[in-house]
Amino acid sequence: MIDLNHHLNIASRSRHPSPLKKIIQFMAMNDMVSLAGGLPHPSLFPLHTSTITASSPCTKHQVKLDLSAGKAENPFASFLQYGSGAGNAQLRQWCRDFTQHVHRPLCESFDILLHPGNTNAWSKVVNLLCERGEYILCEEFTYPSAQACWIPLGNYAAPVAMDAQGIRDDSLESTLAGWELNHPGIQRPHVLYLVSVGSNPTGVTMGVERRRKIYEICVRYDIIIVEDDPYFFLQFPEYELNPKTINDTSTSNKQFLASLAPSFLQIDYQGRVIRLESFSKTLAPGLRLGYFIAHPFFIQRLLLATEVETQDPSGLSQAVVLSLLQTWGMDGYLTWLRNLRHEYQARRDWMIRAFQHEFTLVPGSQHPDLDVADSTLVAVLDAVPIFSFVPPTGGMFIWAQFHLHANPTFQKMRKDQSLEDPEECFAEYFWEMLVEERVLLTPGSYYHPWQGKDKVTIQARGAKPAVTNFRISFSMTTREEMERGIARLAKVVRASWEL
Repeated sequence: MIDLNHHLNIASRSRHPSPLKKIIQFMAMNDMVSLAGGLPHPSLFPLHTSTITASSPCTKHQVKLDLSAGKAENPFASFLQYGSGAGNAQLRQWCRDFTQHVHRPLCESFDILLHPGNTNAWSKVVNLLCERGEYILCEEFTYPSAQACWIPLGNYAAPVAMDAQGIRDDSLESTLAGWELNHPGIQRPHVLYLVSVGSNPTGVTMGVERRRKIYEICVRYDIIIVEDDPYFFLQFPEYELNPKTINDTSTSNKQFLASLAPSFLQIDYQGRVIRLESFSKTLAPGLRLGYFIAHPFFIQRLLLATEVETQDPSGLSQAVVLSLLQTWGMDGYLTWLRNLRHEYQARRDWMIRAFQHEFTLVPGSQHPDLDVADSTLVAVLDAVPIFSFVPPTGGMFIWAQFHLHANPTFQKMRKDQSLEDPEECFAEYFWEMLVEERVLLTPGSYYHPWQGKDKVTIQARGAKPAVTNFRISFSMTTREEMERGIARLAKVVRASWEL
């Protein structure tokens, strides 16, 4: 463990405990008559009891959760009252025990703080660590809402090149080693933001050896790692184009955990990892509930911000999640997660097979002119390579890179001297064609890291020319809808490529 105080920004160093929250701890003292707090009296709450029907983790049966149960005089009312900011103590302890069991943090000194979802959590981290004008290290393609948070604050992205395991250690090293030369007068980044499992949008997952290399670089250059990991339990084995065996889903919870790429917590010996956990992808996003895992020093500072910004997450959400997890138990929750992983893996496979039905899928090695990795699959139509993708090993998305060399419309745009960014013009044109055919994809431009107004075009960013990306989600649709959507995509491709 080392002193990381110098990473705090001025605003965070200037924070003091909320005086109103300080009073709350005295209200719990025996025989205390409180005339201080402005808390509404529980007898005036219009909600008194609540029972929720939930799934059983391993069967089709259901269980009832009585949120009014408990030893306290009125436990349900306590969830409806103002909280301390840290969140319910029982739920935090459950999350701590779960973290110990699943992630086995190398640093035993860590703490838990509840938050209302990872997007808000990341916003708090930016306001904890980053000053205006600073650069933030991130993946070559990164989550739009993450950068939508830092752009208004005057921060910029320092994107790091990726491959089938996420950010490359050699690219991170070269970015940091050459920073002063390439960015004279600008402070070197000290925060790395990444989605290391099922990266949004690329779907790639970082293996343990790559994590070790990334971590050691961060130690040498004194970087704080912010691990945004909502898809951790949705990790899949690599996709087999022509599988010889049927995938066996009858694993135990122990085998399930052993199959998962580890968190950076397992290799963090200095306390420089801030992990963002969420129940959004494992239970329900509308709960708006997750938790930080970090060194107590960071948790304390994040708590000071929470007390005066959001306070603790919804008490009703905390009550529901705590009751559900206590009813299921840790083993039951892991069973739920294991089954959830299999469901999303099946959806990934449905989508790739839908591609196979409409296109011919071949390994990237068969198209060396495309400059794609061997692990990439290329979708070919009438001998023309249309798009390529790395079969995702986690998450909910396929990141498709469309190759435009053979597209006649793009070639015309490329020759038009009035168009500053023909790739983006084509992407907009193609997206509109898809919408007319009633199939919706997410434009890849959403995921370009913001490096400033002077680096918004393909050429200015130094990005790969004559390609454009789209994110295709396999999480929400049924198998039939998926197949119908991919058939419509193929129809638009034929029309645009004139095949």
